[in-house]
Amino acid sequence: MWLVGGPGIGKTVLAKYLIKSLQQRGDNGKRTIYFFCDRRRKKDGYKAVFILRSLIYQCMTIAECLGKGHVKPTYDTYGPHLLKNNGKLAKLFVDMMSDPGQGEWYCIIDALDDCEEEETKILLEGIVAESQGADGEYPRFLRLLITSRPCGAIRSAICNLKNAKVVHFTDPAGKQLNEADIAGYISDHVREFEHYPEEKKPSVEKQLVEKASGSFTWTISMIHQLDKKPPDWYYKLLAEIPSGMETMVARIIDRAKPESLLLIQLLAVVQRPMSVTELATLIAMQGSPFDDLFALVRPASAIAIRDKIRFGEESLKICDDEIMFFHPSMPKQLHKMWAEDVFREMHLRVAEACLIYLISIDDSHHPLQGRRKADCGAEYKTLLDALPLLEYAAAHWPTHLHFAGPDSASRLWLLLEQSLSCYTKRELSFQVYRFWHHDDYIEGQSLLHILVLHNLTSIVRRLFAGDLQPVPLCQVNDSDSTGRTPLWWAVKKRHKDMVSLLLKHRGVDCNIQDREAKMSPPVLAIKSGFTDIVQLFLEIESTRVSWGRLKSNGATFTPLYWAATSNFEDLVVLLLPQKEFSQDLEEPCARQTPLVTAARNGYSGIVMALLRAGARRNTTDDAERLSAFSWAARNGHKEVVDRLLLYQDVDIYLRDPKLDWNAFQWAAAHSHEGIASRILDEMCRRWGTQAQQRCISLLLEAAERSQLGALNILLRRNGIMPDSTNRPDVRTALSLAAENGQTTIVQRLIGDKHTNINSVDKDRKTPLMWAADKGHVQIVELLLRSTRIHVDAVDSKKRTAYDWALMQGRSEVCRLLAGMQRPLEHRGGPIRASGSSPTASRPM
Repeated sequence: MWLVGGPGIGKTVLAKYLIKSLQQRGDNGKRTIYFFCDRRRKKDGYKAVFILRSLIYQCMTIAECLGKGHVKPTYDTYGPHLLKNNGKLAKLFVDMMSDPGQGEWYCIIDALDDCEEEETKILLEGIVAESQGADGEYPRFLRLLITSRPCGAIRSAICNLKNAKVVHFTDPAGKQLNEADIAGYISDHVREFEHYPEEKKPSVEKQLVEKASGSFTWTISMIHQLDKKPPDWYYKLLAEIPSGMETMVARIIDRAKPESLLLIQLLAVVQRPMSVTELATLIAMQGSPFDDLFALVRPASAIAIRDKIRFGEESLKICDDEIMFFHPSMPKQLHKMWAEDVFREMHLRVAEACLIYLISIDDSHHPLQGRRKADCGAEYKTLLDALPLLEYAAAHWPTHLHFAGPDSASRLWLLLEQSLSCYTKRELSFQVYRFWHHDDYIEGQSLLHILVLHNLTSIVRRLFAGDLQPVPLCQVNDSDSTGRTPLWWAVKKRHKDMVSLLLKHRGVDCNIQDREAKMSPPVLAIKSGFTDIVQLFLEIESTRVSWGRLKSNGATFTPLYWAATSNFEDLVVLLLPQKEFSQDLEEPCARQTPLVTAARNGYSGIVMALLRAGARRNTTDDAERLSAFSWAARNGHKEVVDRLLLYQDVDIYLRDPKLDWNAFQWAAAHSHEGIASRILDEMCRRWGTQAQQRCISLLLEAAERSQLGALNILLRRNGIMPDSTNRPDVRTALSLAAENGQTTIVQRLIGDKHTNINSVDKDRKTPLMWAADKGHVQIVELLLRSTRIHVDAVDSKKRTAYDWALMQGRSEVCRLLAGMQRPLEHRGGPIRASGSSPTASRPM
């Protein structure tokens, strides 16, 4: 049996486990011999003769009769030369394994791929030659298990053995047989991490299983590092490559053949895993820069490549028909091992291959009828089945060109020109490119459009200079099916150097609008907040640029307003000194000025820039009539509030005409206590000696208008008590709240021990009387629950709360008070019974 699997997945662990299990069975009829190959043991770790000698020695130790019956006669015949002769040692070993008197033998050879390939061939071919003669019989008492990484030499020899079985650690779908073992190993060790909180262990365990990707080497190394470091090192360690993996990858590269190295380099730069079919197409296409890989497998078919990778490439595996590295960390390690020039050159070769493939596409293939991939899904799949490399080539040739370096596009210009000059090939390639990136397909892209979209500045510069086939003047302003010019796309993609290059071309029209958004390139730059691109338009002659307005959701905006409301601070700073935008400073859009929208959204830097430019401090919006200061307070933007408070001409007392609230009241109403307190402090500072009286006025207003937040903040100030008043009628906050039915305020004030709930105004009318007079049942109930309430209190005309309720026809209040007080006689006569009309009028 040949047990084959990628590096670090646990083959040696399994071999040791099998040896231990077999040795513990205690069956003398079954003998176990083994050899662990190790390339690091230079002396005897990878020679076939040493393996055979070791196995023969173990046999002699276990069964002495084999030494007498087989080894001694053979040695007597050949002498010391026997020890160096692989063929004769192989025959001796097979003879010993065929001896009927010793029962079954189990032979385990681990990591046979660590031997030199020639030595592996010598060992296995020797055994095959001696065991399968004329009768083709395998030594009937030998049970041979070989473990190794994918190795062509081993596979070739194993295939010549009858009844040989091959077991791969990774099935064709990419699932590895050791996943449960790795998960169990991780679970056991994480459970023993005493320095990790219990609640964190399940997520750690899950992440480690996912990251392990079937590698025991990675798992063991990572567990060892995590066990030594505190939990705050966890994510840092998880992102690094364990030292054990670094050593393993270095060994893989060290012994890889040239064609295998080429394949590894190719797969290290591809932008997504390649399928087996894509790789086969890449190798086999005419003129391929990767025809060197023919040495890897012939013919270059998908079946042959799949077979070669599964059994012949130790660094790779196949998962759902995609070729992947044995562990996701390998590309990162390769970038540490190889110079950047290696990767740049490989990117260039891949870009070249992509362009060659696109050129080779037959003219019978046209763009599909559909703007979106979903519109033509079945046809798209049929197209890719017919052209296996089309999607990768169309989607990724620009990326490979960029990674190949600044001169790469010029080096491949002839291929670029061929692939982009043909309309059908250009359109088909661009359609696939857009579909791959989940974008809508836009027809009518010219050669210049494509070069601009992919930011191939070096090519465009040479085209404009005439070094290459020059671009006709009419093409620089060509529009695609959406009306977008190359300059429009350069701005959209924020290709600054490309925009600069196009603007230097006198024939480029800066003001052509697209058909969908109705925006010219400079306006698009404004809307996108591309300050560096806007700067380029400002630097050319002003006559070439028309700065129009922006439209969005049916509304129209000035450039300055759009920058302010979108938090493009750098753009605001750039536009403010420009005469083209000076009129925008006070022009309202969406019913507010740039200053108001910036303050409303909390953009403190923009607020300061607008103020420094001379924006009016106290301007209000046209909808709610709030000032910039009130909006900042209302929305809790502390930094904006602090910045505006630096300006003494900002009216911090300004009230809106709808609710008649100032900024302090807006902040308090929206639970921004810190901001409200800050504003109140500044108000008091500006009031000077009048601060105390003004605060009392705000307190009474808060009670009357149910501004609980403001009331709480005011009551925390020194010198402000619940019963503080400055009214001529000496009414308190509780009195006003009771009259106006402000239940929440009444409840808050009753709960304050400093509140006199029986306070009287100039007519000696109490809060209970005011509540009874107005019929506020809930407030009457709240007051009656207090042990401090004086139910029988009378006003200046000897009227109780009951009397006030009775006079106003408040039957529910009368019912509440009836059991708690008796009506008193009025000076004008006895009070009528409940339900009768009152004879006295309400006192003023």
